[in-house]
Amino acid sequence: RDKWFAVAFFVQVMAVAVVAFVIGIPNLQKSRQYAVVDDDIISGQDPTQSAGFGFAVFTFIGVAALAAMLFSGLSLFMMHKYATSCVKTAFIASPVLFLIIGLLMLASNDPVAQAFAFFWFFFAVISVCYAYFYWSYVPFASANLHTGLSAVGTHVGLIAVAFAMIVMGSIFSFVWWISVLGLIAGSECFNSDPTQQQQQQPGEDDACQHDFTNIYFFLLLLAYYWTHYALQGITRVTVAGTVGTWWFEPSGMSRPGCCSSAVKDSFFRSVTYSFGSICMGSLVVAVIQTLRQMVRNQRRRNGGILLCIIECLLACLKDIIEYLNDWAYVYVGLYGYGFWDSAKNVYRLFTSRGWTTLLTNSLVVRTLILVNLGVGGLTGIASWIVGVILFGAGAGDGRGGLFFGVGVVFGVVLSSIVLTVVDAAVKTSIVCFAECPREFEANHPVLYQAMVDAYADRYPTMFLVGGRDAPNNNNNIPAARVMSSSTMT
Repeated sequence: RDKWFAVAFFVQVMAVAVVAFVIGIPNLQKSRQYAVVDDDIISGQDPTQSAGFGFAVFTFIGVAALAAMLFSGLSLFMMHKYATSCVKTAFIASPVLFLIIGLLMLASNDPVAQAFAFFWFFFAVISVCYAYFYWSYVPFASANLHTGLSAVGTHVGLIAVAFAMIVMGSIFSFVWWISVLGLIAGSECFNSDPTQQQQQQPGEDDACQHDFTNIYFFLLLLAYYWTHYALQGITRVTVAGTVGTWWFEPSGMSRPGCCSSAVKDSFFRSVTYSFGSICMGSLVVAVIQTLRQMVRNQRRRNGGILLCIIECLLACLKDIIEYLNDWAYVYVGLYGYGFWDSAKNVYRLFTSRGWTTLLTNSLVVRTLILVNLGVGGLTGIASWIVGVILFGAGAGDGRGGLFFGVGVVFGVVLSSIVLTVVDAAVKTSIVCFAECPREFEANHPVLYQAMVDAYADRYPTMFLVGGRDAPNNNNNIPAARVMSSSTMT
């Protein structure tokens, strides 16, 4: 599907690699010979203390990462067991958090902070109103969250796929930075040899810098965002295909768990048959994000209200398209559709059945954000304790805040990887339940009844339109069935 976008994607990845190894590394090696190294500082270091310090640093990083993974796993267990309580807590946490921030700013001695405190109080009031009007959605969100977590718990290999994509993204980022730094080192504006420095006119220097920003920087940024959004798309499409197999054919799965056939087959489809569709969807978001970053750089350099408005509009457009992409990837993973066909099917599904509000009022995302921040905070506390033990930082030491901050970053980043899988699974369960509730009833009767009760409570007339009495769409054959057939092979 959409094969030419896959070809273009591989071309840009190879281009970045060629620039890194043919231009980047030689230019960096050339510039390195002019670097000034302070031999006194290096020779004055004690090798034993340096090695001990390095061991402590690696130990601290390892413990922080381990704590983040531990708290992330614990959060999955808690959400699965107490889904309703987690969704309700997400409702309550927002106004409470805004109120605390407002009180802290009001109690400060800074007049500016005191003035901004009322904005936080206003946000708290808005959050309370939001919770009041949408509290009836809690059973719906809880049922979907519980179903999605059940699918992920059966196929924990999905989390391994998500981490593998992060590793691939890190490798590409390393190569990308070599390309960027190498181009900077080899540009006419950057003369690394101090003995051959020439006096440049201000206009010449500005023109060179402007040329680099508008041409090389745009293309490199586009390649960076495109690659990372494509890797995220692979994760979401793999999750959608796996949840589809779990939904329609649980008896056909071999070895449910980390290495189940459902995960392997879905991943293979996402990097072959559906990869072009992933590249197409991710390119749309990458172009908008690149333009936004370029506008942001110009705004920081030149200022202006017009650039600020353009950046805001691009940010909103990027969020909307990225959100719709997440739903389109569900159809790509389930049925193997092309990207545009998937987007049309998502829109048709929720508009024809009167479920548009499910797209705009999903409370699962709020719950996942709260859990993400909670894991970050717990990891930060654990990292602070480890930092105190390893480095002897006291409570009033500035290093304590650094240890806590590093832990928060580890917790937020690693837990967001896990929660992305949960979010994709929940979206897939919503689509599957809308189209094929009968298969869900036959294969997972307990979860089905919970979903029916929650949906019927919020949407009393739902089953007259898209429930168990509605005919299934025979044209929508799950990709788990299509791709494994001998004909497709």
